Amino acid sequence: MDMSEQEAVDNAPLPRTRASLANDLRELGVEVGMTLLMHSSLKSLGWVCGGPVAVIQALMDVVTPSGTIVVPTQSAEYSDPAKWQHPPVPESWWQIIYDSMPAFDLRFTPTRYMGVIAETFRTWPGVLRSNHPAVSFAAWGRYADQIVAGHTLEYGLGEGSPLARIYDLDGWVLLLGVGHDSNTSMHLAEYRAPGSVPEMLGAPVVEDGQRIWKSFPDIEIDSDIFPEIGAEFEQTGQVRLAKVGSADARLFRQRAAVDFGELPEETAVRETQEETGVTISDVKFRVITSDVFEAEQKHYITVWFEAKYVSGEPKAQAPEEESEVGWFTWDALPQPLFLPLQHLLEGQTYPSQTTTDKIGSAIEGSGVLPHAEALQ
Repeated sequence: MDMSEQEAVDNAPLPRTRASLANDLRELGVEVGMTLLMHSSLKSLGWVCGGPVAVIQALMDVVTPSGTIVVPTQSAEYSDPAKWQHPPVPESWWQIIYDSMPAFDLRFTPTRYMGVIAETFRTWPGVLRSNHPAVSFAAWGRYADQIVAGHTLEYGLGEGSPLARIYDLDGWVLLLGVGHDSNTSMHLAEYRAPGSVPEMLGAPVVEDGQRIWKSFPDIEIDSDIFPEIGAEFEQTGQVRLAKVGSADARLFRQRAAVDFGELPEETAVRETQEETGVTISDVKFRVITSDVFEAEQKHYITVWFEAKYVSGEPKAQAPEEESEVGWFTWDALPQPLFLPLQHLLEGQTYPSQTTTDKIGSAIEGSGVLPHAEALQ
């Protein structure tokens, strides 16, 4: 028994089992059907009967195949040696590495510094892995293919990554015995924030059947501030805290963490582009309407804003949330009127609209209707 296993024994009054871990996960709030991104530390759980296999089985027992489990399977050494720091390698080695490092292969390239649970999950039957040499993800369950497919080489933790697909699915994050310094989802917020610094990265890949060293654009990322952001995020009450085995575990919606700290104007610009394909700028929030849909027993607060059109033609990018998207004049709005729009036109707003500063007055002559976002 090595020292790390001795620490695990000392950290557990009783062996942790597949069943006990599943019960703890349910108590934390993990549910059937969840889309769940997990970061984990095996030794934090205490001594587990069955090790990483029992942990993965327990999580699968709770989520079931109707849900989806996602795990980072990064292989950081598949990157530019000129940027390596822990440790750096001599410059005289760089060209040898460029010329001879084997190309990334999602089937057998191992993880690095991800932990034994991640490495075990990577090889699990039915698990799919995204095709990125440095920052891949593996997934199992209902949305596995949707999450890992199309992982772009460029901007590897941005909009073309599994992180963004989890965001689209309104998935959850489970930090199992690790802190927010391991919360990869916060990198997605870095990509969406203004002022990112571009950089060129590189990795050995297969292209047209040949192994090549390929350079690609990305941005500088930094996780050093994640613990501070995570602590502030936990103060909002959106993080569930409990013990799983001996580990401190955290469970929260990924969207909440990614959007935390994003300015409302930035949210409006991003969501307008994501949901309609239209790029806007100079967002100005104007009024809200209180909209009760009695038949559906739902109450919405709708936030209305004006913005400057930049580019794009409107198209329903999220058909499950939108019935019709397009350009409309004030006198040719689709009927019957959407309830929030009806309240807006009737002046049932807060604050009240004045005749000289009525929403849309600045562009009323052009006949273009301002965009609206409905927030439940």
